[in-house]
Amino acid sequence: MDDVAEIVDLTYRYSEALDKRDWQLMRAVLTDDVRMDWVDEGHLNVGLDTYVSAASGAMGAIDASHHMVTNHRIDVDGDAAQGYCYLQATLIKHDAPGGAICTRGAIYEDRYRRVDGVWKIAARTFRLVWMQGNPGIMGRAVEGGAEMKAADGVA
Repeated sequence: MDDVAEIVDLTYRYSEALDKRDWQLMRAVLTDDVRMDWVDEGHLNVGLDTYVSAASGAMGAIDASHHMVTNHRIDVDGDAAQGYCYLQATLIKHDAPGGAICTRGAIYEDRYRRVDGVWKIAARTFRLVWMQGNPGIMGRAVEGGAEMKAADGVA
């Protein structure tokens, strides 16, 4: 595969890790010093352990998710790259007051780095474009991530 194809596949594996709750896979696709910024929601996670803890807590607070990424634009410069892709994520919490489904459309703005010959996500900024359904489901997921971070002693 060429660099762009490898990076596109990387974004698919990130989504797969979230939806399967596969935290080993998540660790494989992110750099140790990853910076994950949900700028529109006021959440910033720096470092692999911090992000995986927050993501596992958030995903554990909902019953299912389905993340799809598309419309990739990637510029490669040696062992670094930057780009963006579109996201549509459906989150499900069956017993949520106000409805079981929240679907969000967003843009991931990314920086990638090749580490030991393997492309990884070094930074990701989430920019919400639209949301449909029950926004409280995402709030539950965020609270779950915060509870997990607090339990790990991460502020």
